[in-house]
Formats: sequence, structure tokens, C-alpha cells
Amino acid sequence: MAKQEMITREKRMEMIDAVVEQSNMAVLEQMPSFTRGLALGKAMKQLRELVDDNVMADVLQLAGSPLGFRTDKDEKGGYPKEVVKDAVIHCLLRGGSVVGNEMNIIAGKAYLTKEYYERKCRELVHDLRVIEHVPQMSSGGALVGMEATWVFEGRADSIRCVKTAEGDSRIAVRVNSGMGVDAILGKAYRKLYARIYRRVTGSSWLEAEAANDPDEQATAITHTETVEVHEATEEAQEPPQQASVLEGIRDVLAAFEQVTQVDEWQQQAEALATVDEEAMRIAEWCDWRREQIRETRGERSNQKQEA
Repeated sequence: MAKQEMITREKRMEMIDAVVEQSNMAVLEQMPSFTRGLALGKAMKQLRELVDDNVMADVLQLAGSPLGFRTDKDEKGGYPKEVVKDAVIHCLLRGGSVVGNEMNIIAGKAYLTKEYYERKCRELVHDLRVIEHVPQMSSGGALVGMEATWVFEGRADSIRCVKTAEGDSRIAVRVNSGMGVDAILGKAYRKLYARIYRRVTGSSWLEAEAANDPDEQATAITHTETVEVHEATEEAQEPPQQASVLEGIRDVLAAFEQVTQVDEWQQQAEALATVDEEAMRIAEWCDWRREQIRETRGERSNQKQEA
């Protein structure tokens, strides 16, 4: 009996994989619009039947873990099984995975994360390289300059999201209360990878996805940030844990090669500090990095003698 259950379970997994392979959004986009709608409806019906209670019992074990997927209700016991099931089906049909933090559930809906978009990009292109600039704080958020180069089907391509004399194409990121620099950069990376994916594939569903992007109402959960959701509800919401601006500060500063970069980042980071102690720690870390730069590159680390 145990062997029969194992075989039945394996067959069910094979059937789920087959539906996803035949009916994911990359495949459906090649179909005429009406045919696409029918195929998507059929795939969702099949997956709702195939993803049964036994499968969901295992899926729910992944909830609340960075190895699986995170939700904005992890501290409250998570979402009901049916909500998770719908989010999982959404994720699968988008070509995502329920492991590796590729999906979050925010405000009851699937949210495809930075990890999802990065994997999809790296599966499609070669020699992907990204340069991040220091976030510039603006009213209600931040502007993050980013540049990326890659090779797709033997042809080099690039995206430059920077401020120039011709205009400002930096990535706009909403900054929630208590968000650290790592969280800001994480949201910017997600948007950058989504743009690369759209450029490479010509995907149209990303436009619809972006129009209802939960990123504008909530902070995606990564290994270094917590979620803040603004829901239209009268239910009392517990205050979210605030991520410190100090998170990942060593790695951020270590990427800077010039003292002026450290100075500029310090000014912006201190503006994000929520308490005086954080500002003091930021200053200490920045002094540490400036001293390192002077020791390794000399007093002319900025191509000019420092005062």
C-alpha cells in the first residue's frame, strides 16, 4: 500500500510538472489571445485538482522559511490553505518555484521576488553583470542608479538606469519606514531584473504584473528585510519589525573605492537612521572604510589631494 501511494504521488508530481511545462506563461504568450485564455483556464483547473491536500500538506511546510517562501502573515500563523494554493498555482504558471524565496505571499496574492527574476534572467542570458550606484533619497522613496550588461543569443546588450543630461532613468523605489539600504537595493535589483527579462523575452504579462505590483503597497520579504503591508481593513495591524539601516553596511561600504563615495553614502544613510545610535554607528563604519581606502590607495584615492 505504501508503495502504491508513493507511485501515485510520483505520478501526480509528473502530471503537475507536465501541466506547468505545457501551460506556463512563456508558452501561452505564443498563442492567440482567445486560445490563450482557454488554455490558461484549463491549466488552472487541472492544477487545482492535482495540487490536492496531500501535496498542500508538504507545501505548507515551506511557508515562513527563506528556503521555501515567506508571507506577510508568518507571525500570525500564515494564510489559509486555499489562499496558499492559489498563490502556488500562480507562481508555477509564471515559471516560478515554491523554494528558494522565489515567491512571497503579500496581501493574499503571489509576489514574484528578486530571486525569481534573477534566476529567469540568468537562465536566458550569459555574462550578466550589474553595477549598482549609491541610492539617492527623494520624497517618499529613493532613486537607484543601476547598469547591466549581458549577452543574449550571441549579441551584447545593456540597460543603463542612470541620470544624464538627457534625462533621469534611475529606478524609483518606495521606501517604507525603517527600511535599510540592503532592502532598498533589493527592490531596485528586482525591478532591474524584471526589465532585463522583459527586454530579452518581449513578455507582455510583465506589464500587467507591474501595474498591480505589490511592491508599491508592500515590501517584499528577503533575508534582510521584513514586510510592511498597508491593507484596507479595520483589523488592527501589528507594527512590522523595522530593518536597521546598519544591515549589510560592511558589504555596502566594501564596494566603494573612493572616499567621496563613502561620504555621499554616509549622508544618505544618516538620513535613514531612526535613532542617534544608528547615526553614530554609521559614522564609525564610514570612518573605518575611509581609513581602509587611504591605506590601500593612498591619499589620492579620489584622484586629488584630500584637504
